[in-house]
Amino acid sequence: CAFPEARSEGATGCRGIDWRDVDEAEPPLRGLGRGRTVSRRQQPVGDVHVLYIEDSRVVAHATKKVLSSHGLTADHVLTITDAIELLGSPENATSKYDVILSDYYLKDNETAQYLIEYVREIQQINKIDLPLVVMTGDENEKNQRQILRSGANDLVLKPVDNDVLIKKVQFQIRFKQFQTKEDKQ
Repeated sequence: CAFPEARSEGATGCRGIDWRDVDEAEPPLRGLGRGRTVSRRQQPVGDVHVLYIEDSRVVAHATKKVLSSHGLTADHVLTITDAIELLGSPENATSKYDVILSDYYLKDNETAQYLIEYVREIQQINKIDLPLVVMTGDENEKNQRQILRSGANDLVLKPVDNDVLIKKVQFQIRFKQFQTKEDKQ
């Protein structure tokens, strides 16, 4: 769970957010050191669609609010099977979604590893055409390296810092846009 207290519905989450009032919650600001600060809203990256896989409805609701507050539209599903269904063909997946954001460990021993393998090996979609950002609470660096080697573009460690999440997702989108623009020239 990205927010330890969020496992129990209606509980006050980390950073003191009452998840019952999450509609009014703003993402926290984080400093960058040396007197620099992060603006509440990062630069928009255009009309962006995110496929978001998270098994906790409470965490998903809060994360979707954060994504939305930065101009990102998210389709949320609870399972990898549902995500694969939404992706459809490789052409559909890359035209419908700009990035995939997934929790790594899901219910019923399901992991994002299958999704990564499906997207990269079965559908043959590369890291530029459909970036995949994985959220994990696994602090084992060996496991983190394995997730990246298997085809994830980036990791976000839990508990999730909203600014880090947004920056990593936006970076993947901007990189994709840049590469697409370069390919057209």
